[in-house]
Amino acid sequence: MAALTPNGGSPSITSTTYEGALFQLIEFIQLAENNTDINGTGANRITGTINGDTMMFKGRIDITAGVDKDVNGDLKFFPSDYLEIPSWNPGDGTGTLKQPTWTGQLLELINELVKRQENETINPDRVRYIDVPEYNFRTGKITAEYNIPVQKTMTDSGAEYAAKNILGA
Repeated sequence: MAALTPNGGSPSITSTTYEGALFQLIEFIQLAENNTDINGTGANRITGTINGDTMMFKGRIDITAGVDKDVNGDLKFFPSDYLEIPSWNPGDGTGTLKQPTWTGQLLELINELVKRQENETINPDRVRYIDVPEYNFRTGKITAEYNIPVQKTMTDSGAEYAAKNILGA
């Protein structure tokens, strides 16, 4: 299991795995994108669909980000929170995720999962679940595609989906 320690302070992301946190955050963003009170422009930059036949959660991330150099001359990206989500709470920073914005935490999760999928000890078959994010300097956008296995549990009210723990340490 890819262990993640949730932040204190009632964070929006409470999963204890990186896969689960990414799934939870994408679902959170998609709910906001579908809410016209939050997303009056109709922006749809985070897509995701569960295929019940293959049990895969597949989608694309397409967010705007500025770029600058840090004091060491390394490139640093500043993703834009294109939606102000009133219910977003990053937590207090005492857990694994340190970024205060939902786009920042999204990139933290993707970065960690890409590192784990490239680790031959964790992922000996080198299965690609997440594309390495790309930054387009012309458009100022970060894009990545993902394809994460999910599991379904039947409940009294229907079905619930959760991301499978695929890149455990």
